[in-house]
Amino acid sequence: MIELNKFRQKLIETYKYSQDRINLVLKFIGGLLFFFMLSSVSTDTISVPKKLMFVLLCAVITSFSSPGVFIVLCMVASAIFIATASVETAIIVFIVFFVLFLFYGRIFPKESLLFIVMLVGYKFKIPYAVPLFAAIYVGARSIVPVGAAVLFSQFEYCFDTMVSMSPTSGFAVTNLPDKLLEVFTYLCNEIYAHITGALFVMAAVLIALIIGWAISSLHIDHEKEIGMGIAAVITVFGVFVAIILGGANVSVTGMPISVVISVGIVLIIRLFDDLPDYKSTEWVQFQDSNYFYYVKAVPKIKAARNDDYSSGRQYRGDE
Repeated sequence: MIELNKFRQKLIETYKYSQDRINLVLKFIGGLLFFFMLSSVSTDTISVPKKLMFVLLCAVITSFSSPGVFIVLCMVASAIFIATASVETAIIVFIVFFVLFLFYGRIFPKESLLFIVMLVGYKFKIPYAVPLFAAIYVGARSIVPVGAAVLFSQFEYCFDTMVSMSPTSGFAVTNLPDKLLEVFTYLCNEIYAHITGALFVMAAVLIALIIGWAISSLHIDHEKEIGMGIAAVITVFGVFVAIILGGANVSVTGMPISVVISVGIVLIIRLFDDLPDYKSTEWVQFQDSNYFYYVKAVPKIKAARNDDYSSGRQYRGDE
């Protein structure tokens, strides 16, 4: 445990000295991985060099963009890549993403990132890390993106069929309305046939999220760890119920393992969640029976780079 604390402190010290640069690199790497993964749905109609250049451009934009801009970029990129396989499918996916952005994403752009991260989590078989993280750090605002991601994943299997029904190779503008209606009808029929299981899974995940959030907000010792543990147990039990009663499309053996791995990931994040802000300078005011005291609290990393601070410049009342 002592060695773990030393390692944690070393990471914090490394981070605080290069916080802006590290954040920039992490955003770039995250964007590169996400858009590269997204490019896998495209066909050979886009050459590999063009695909890599587009992915690299999206990653660079991600490094300097806000969450709202990133979400719009995801919508556009997903439509472009999917359109190489099926224009009609791309239109439907874009409409779904646009509706989510219109009614939620533009209001809560940061929370909307949970939808994208959870879809990536499904790709790597660890989606439950997102609701567990949201339960102890985000709260009620995460209900919409997490719930939408669960529903989206439950009908992901429809994608291949939709593409095969309307391949881009046979695309014609005159046939677009009929093909679009055909694909949309298929999707609606599949949703109608399997919506019960999908709703059961969504309910299980959201109930776990809400209960975990409620417990982690009690201001008791280890409330976040307790909330996360209870949320994990409820997730496993609830998804099993969804499989048995609703026929949900979830792996019986893989789901508990995924939840355990997800708990481990969030516990690692938890080790660093009290990382202080080393960039801002604070003014502190206090008083006793005779004096008011004004203290300028400057982070050491900032003071080391500024001779005025290191020389102990005196505070003036008019500053």
